[in-house]
Amino acid sequence: MNTYPIKYNECLELAEAPGDTPETAISIHLLKRGLCRAYVAGAVSNFDGAIVQNIRDPAEPMGFGSNPEVLWELLKSVDGWDCVEVETEYSVSLGKLIESETNLKVQYYGDIYYELIR
Repeated sequence: MNTYPIKYNECLELAEAPGDTPETAISIHLLKRGLCRAYVAGAVSNFDGAIVQNIRDPAEPMGFGSNPEVLWELLKSVDGWDCVEVETEYSVSLGKLIESETNLKVQYYGDIYYELIR
């Protein structure tokens, strides 16, 4: 597993992987512009987990992947975060891992994404 930020050319490849949705738009923008640090478990084009951390707002990285254990392993190598945005269906499992290893209480928040339809 990579425990360091991937290189810019790998960020460009990662930008193609998560699909184009309102939830991925910010991450794709950051990856394509070189405005983030990204951490990947597995192959960049077919990752097991990925973390995209905005350089200007490192406190709220975005996590991609369906395996909470992999996301948690990646988050352990990321500095400066205090919350992580992940798909709702994996948030509780990830939160339980974080709580069990850090003895901190995890809080859950919803997020709003706007979609430009025309």
